[in-house]
Amino acid sequence: MSDDEFEEKDVKPRPKAKTTKKDKYGAFVLLIDCGSSMQETREGKSHFSLAKEAADWILSRKASGIIFTKAKDRVSIILFGCEETKNSLDIDGVFLQDEVLSPVGFDQLRFLNHEVNHNLKRVGNAVDALLVATDFLHQQTDGDPAVLSKNILVFTNGLSDADHRKSEVSALVNGINAMEATLVAMYA
Repeated sequence: MSDDEFEEKDVKPRPKAKTTKKDKYGAFVLLIDCGSSMQETREGKSHFSLAKEAADWILSRKASGIIFTKAKDRVSIILFGCEETKNSLDIDGVFLQDEVLSPVGFDQLRFLNHEVNHNLKRVGNAVDALLVATDFLHQQTDGDPAVLSKNILVFTNGLSDADHRKSEVSALVNGINAMEATLVAMYA
């Protein structure tokens, strides 16, 4: 090889790739207790049906916000007290609807209204569901500068097992605080 092969040639610099500004969004995880304790009634409606109605109301408002105000929230639904198990931690009875946070839309409403069912065979475990939700929210948002807020909303009528799992509950609270997330529990 000659030295000529290594001579600098007039090479035009490549144009820089255009960086697209990523839209800011709020991350929202909705947990619904589908377990047997949710069969209790108030004013003629089961706690389960009240929880579904409230979740539907929230998702409907967020979905219509996309159409009219271009809101950028992303959501996933987690069910607990289910017969089916689907989550990355493989915690029994906890079902994660979608493995990614998705823009709020009518798919979540369809899922909520047509695929979410009450399970009288099993008690929902909110601690297990919160473990899955916290891990999921962390995996989906960690290091993403576009995330404006992180929220976990739980619909349940009890925290069975919470007294026996104080160290896990404490670790959950610490994890939620470390992520700078907000946890809201709604008694259905």
